[in-house]
Formats: sequence, structure tokens, C-alpha cells
Amino acid sequence: MNSPCAIRYPNGTNDEFEEHSGFDECVWEGDTNADNVILCVGPRMLRLAREVKKSSGKSVSVVNARRIKPLDEKFLNKVAGKNIITLEENVLRGGFGESVIEYYNANGVKTRVKTFAISDKFVNHASQDEQLIKEGFTAKNVENQLI
Repeated sequence: MNSPCAIRYPNGTNDEFEEHSGFDECVWEGDTNADNVILCVGPRMLRLAREVKKSSGKSVSVVNARRIKPLDEKFLNKVAGKNIITLEENVLRGGFGESVIEYYNANGVKTRVKTFAISDKFVNHASQDEQLIKEGFTAKNVENQLI
């Protein structure tokens, strides 16, 4: 190359993801008729969502969103009206959760969406787990949003 280039090597592993069969499919875990749907992005958020599903005792489906852009509108239409929680290790503003809210608002769909994302502020140095806990990413906090 005759220009600057950046290569990003992410932390962690992808061993918790099932084999990808395509980007247009969200992967459900649990009853598709559950009252609560947790849309998660990334392996750490998938672990958190599974922990909430296991410990809450409530009707919860975990969905590995697998992609954030473009939104899977067909899927979002399928879960409209449910209690939706989004989990992402990304900034809130302009992130996946806000995109989900914007989609529903633009289409006049009334549904409850609670987003868990990184707030728009400086995040102090700490381990990834410590940073996530400071930002409210705990099973208890997510469980408090279930109906």
C-alpha cells in the first residue's frame, strides 16, 4: 500500500459464536413468544444475556444480533411489541440500541426498548470487565428491566 493502514486485532475470542450461515439471520435462544427479548452484540454481551435468561426466572429470549448495520428490519418487525433490551459494547449515541429505537419511531411502532451501551463520557482505565460493571452491565441491572 502507498498509504497508511490500520489493522485491528480484537481482544477475546469468537469461540462462543455458532457457525455463521449468513448475515441476514438473527439467532434465537429460547421461546420466540417470550415477553422479553434481549438483543445482544458480541460474545461478552451474549454471555451476559445468557446469564440473565438463566437466573431471572422470567420469559426471556436471547438473540445474537450478529450484525448491527444494516438493521434486520424483518426481524425487528417480528419482535415489535415485546419488551426489548439491547446489549452492546459500543457507545450509546449512534449505536445499535439507538438504531433500533430510531427504526421503531420512524415506523410508528410503540414498543419498549431499553439500551445498555457505553455512555458518552471519558471511561477511566480499568480492565474490560471493570469498565463494563461501571457502565451498568450487570445481570442484576438487566434483570431489573425485564417484565
